[in-house]
Amino acid sequence: MAGERLSLQEVMRRRRRGGFVGRREELARFLANLDTDPGDEAHHFLFHVHGPGGVGKSTLLGQFDRAARERGALTGHVDERATTVPAAMAAIAARLAEQDRPLKAFDRLFAAYRQRRHEAEALGAAGGAPPSAGSTVAAQAGLAGLGLLPGLGAVAGAVDAGQVAQGVDRLRAVLSARFRDEQDVRLVLDPVAVLSPVFTADLAAAAAGARWLVLFFDTYERTGPVLDGWLRELFVEGSHGALPANVVVTLAGQRPLDRAGWGDHLDLVTPLPLGPFTEAEARQLLSARGVTDEAVIEVVLRLTDCLPLLVGTLAVTRPRGPDAVGDPADTAVERFLAWERDPAGRAAALAAALPLHLDEDIYRVAVADDAPDAADRYDWLRGLPFVDDRSGHVRYHDIVRGQMLRLRRTRSPQRWRDQHERLAAAFHGWAERAGRGRGAGELWADEAWRGQRLHECYHLLCADPRAALPDTLLHLARACTAGADAARRWIRMLADAAEDGGAPEPGEWARALGAVYGDADAYGHARATGERADAPPAAGAFAGEARLAVTALGVILERGRLDRPRRAVAHAIRAWTHRQAGDPRAALADYDRAEHLGLGTFRLYAERGTMHWTLGRPEEAVADYTRALAADPADPQAPAVRATRGGALLQAGRPGEAMADLDAVVAADPGHTAALALRAMALLRLDRPSEALADVEECMAAAPPDADDLALRGIVHQRLGRDAEAVADFDRSLADRPDAAAWVFAGRGLALEALGRYAEAADSFTRAVDLGAADTGTLVHCARLLRLAGRHRQALAVADRAAASAAVPAAEPAAVPAAVPAAVPAAVPVAASVAVPAAGIAPLPTRR
Repeated sequence: MAGERLSLQEVMRRRRRGGFVGRREELARFLANLDTDPGDEAHHFLFHVHGPGGVGKSTLLGQFDRAARERGALTGHVDERATTVPAAMAAIAARLAEQDRPLKAFDRLFAAYRQRRHEAEALGAAGGAPPSAGSTVAAQAGLAGLGLLPGLGAVAGAVDAGQVAQGVDRLRAVLSARFRDEQDVRLVLDPVAVLSPVFTADLAAAAAGARWLVLFFDTYERTGPVLDGWLRELFVEGSHGALPANVVVTLAGQRPLDRAGWGDHLDLVTPLPLGPFTEAEARQLLSARGVTDEAVIEVVLRLTDCLPLLVGTLAVTRPRGPDAVGDPADTAVERFLAWERDPAGRAAALAAALPLHLDEDIYRVAVADDAPDAADRYDWLRGLPFVDDRSGHVRYHDIVRGQMLRLRRTRSPQRWRDQHERLAAAFHGWAERAGRGRGAGELWADEAWRGQRLHECYHLLCADPRAALPDTLLHLARACTAGADAARRWIRMLADAAEDGGAPEPGEWARALGAVYGDADAYGHARATGERADAPPAAGAFAGEARLAVTALGVILERGRLDRPRRAVAHAIRAWTHRQAGDPRAALADYDRAEHLGLGTFRLYAERGTMHWTLGRPEEAVADYTRALAADPADPQAPAVRATRGGALLQAGRPGEAMADLDAVVAADPGHTAALALRAMALLRLDRPSEALADVEECMAAAPPDADDLALRGIVHQRLGRDAEAVADFDRSLADRPDAAAWVFAGRGLALEALGRYAEAADSFTRAVDLGAADTGTLVHCARLLRLAGRHRQALAVADRAAASAAVPAAEPAAVPAAVPAAVPAAVPVAASVAVPAAGIAPLPTRR
């Protein structure tokens, strides 16, 4: 604490703790700031430590952190592992929880966000397929789209195929169907906006109970593009709520802050630029590590140019004389390991530099040939001064690793290739094992599995970039479908492979594709969720990321010089991203190109069938679903596709053929709720409402009913003459989804009419007309009910519309019969939860 009296010896111990030397001016400035009242003009709220790799930025931040806690501060720390704004908030919350200051409200909301995001990613990876029996076809065709409303005329004619197509892949509609709470939908579509106010309030409460709250953001050259806008909103502009004045923020990165973003706030930033040590500081570090021989010191200074990381690496080995240092002309890598007496340890340290990062399994593969006797020395490796140990994985410092890699590559090119091929084979084997029994789409949505594929491609590129690049580009294309963060990791991998392997072509691709995803930086913190700031809200985060993926795939197709089979797959992948971006016609064009190039897979035909259905082309959809089933009748998703074909047949007016498909699916899986719901509609078309009710009840027994389930049962009840029960179901459905489709209001109006509740029936029919049910029969019926309700002027207006629609003079409305014959059969367009992805990009969902 500030008032604590320390002994001289304690002061000296603190200064030398962790071997920290140098940077006294920066440390003194930081500590002096903590002794300054926040209201004082001399107080600084935002520091920015910047300088090239190896100058000790992270080490200095660690010293700042320790010193702040010694003065009673709470501290939080964010590094490059925080690839999104929510992840950064979670990292700070986790560090504060370790100091007994948990952010409880935020932690609860963040847990809900992770769950909802996981559920939404499953839907997004499946092509946006809704989770309930009622939601897919409801979006794709509309109840009236099946033409199942006798007595109302051709309600089907009121459905515009273009409008249907626009609504199919709207993520907001999908999420609204999945989640009952609007906040859950917002959590997925805009997590930053929902989480930030709660995070800010909790952070303010934590700061209020401490002397200082000091937050550190390390490796800001990597996290800045994601965090910049949000940090300005949070700490400078206060967009998410007020923070107390005892908050201090320190950023650390290789580059100065971006003037385009920080230009208006740079007067609030206190820069702390770092360069190499002065010679005096380098000598101080060597002395602290026991290196005092002047001849040795001079060699170290020449080799390292006083770069703190390299000075520390050489100093920790404590060479006993200049002869132990060797010829100053030798590479610095030799100096890093010159004092490792065990040849196996030296060889292991060099071999372990090849992977991008290490765990014990990767380490064993890396050293298997060069240092088999050191295979059990992973813990030793973790203790080396140039190795950073984080959460079970270790990384060499970039400078040390880069020099080691150049040494390995130039000394023995063939051995370099062999070692990388061995590492690639290991990652391939781990990925294959992890992928057993899982669909390709599910795997590409799995971050850990994607990481194994990424490392496999990295090592293949290092071994033989020309041979590995075509397949790597296809893998990167698939990674793009997993979101912008995944794409950026693969693009960074290309840049790493170019630098580490000494081959220019992967680097050229990294720049070309990086330019695509670099454009997303202009959208502020929205890029953390993948949603463009100017994107339509209904398109959602995934549609925004899909548009970036479409552009990236265009670059790959135009410049990749892919052979015919790979080009076909790339077109199929782009078709899937077009669908995610809400452009089914562009998706169809790419599917057609893929087929023309020779791709004829189950998934291609199944997904293209879904596109036809989306565009209101059920006959074309049936043809493609049939091709899919012929291509691979044993595909795990064949039952789902067969159920979907049943729905397309039903939409095409072929209920008997639809029943054959749906009966077969239900016979094989009695719990297939999508098939049950579709079969209920087919049974209604075949005038078998009692059997339809049994299927609907079976669907609703599988899970709590949603709005579509209730509306479907309402139609069935109305058809059975159970009008009171029908109205109850419609009302419950509308309570969950007041903006329901026109068919719900029309069906409810018929049930109310049968109960003699004409005024309510007129209101319901009017709402149906307002929502687009504008065929002649519906308009005449609406006019009749308005007349009975005493609303004559409104009735005349609707009757005039009906007359214009039918091109016949308007007739005096007839009395409403006591019971409506034939009633309204079910027509909730329930499509099988079947959005079959292209080329194995995404998994097929289940209904619930």
